[in-house]
Amino acid sequence: MKRLLLLLLLLPLFFSCDKFVFSSTGTGTIRFTNASSDSYKIYIGADMIKELPGHSSPDETVAEGLFSIKAEQSTGIVSTPNIFKTSIVIESGMKEFRFP
Repeated sequence: MKRLLLLLLLLPLFFSCDKFVFSSTGTGTIRFTNASSDSYKIYIGADMIKELPGHSSPDETVAEGLFSIKAEQSTGIVSTPNIFKTSIVIESGMKEFRFP
């Protein structure tokens, strides 16, 4: 019973991080494709890394790992900003996060 309780207490530590970097030292690329005419703030984990103008597709080189990514509308907001979230595994090569 104590082992089960300890396991339940430790589980959030393993699954609550914004970024998990594999033991590899490689890098990969995320292409952020903003198909809107509005600007969006881009977050990796809790860190805002850039603001994208409309109709742009910049690349960001990152360490290999698992990332939570968010795009939050920053211009052209009518009532509430559009927010797009995903998780992405980066290994060597390129992955695309396309929104909206």
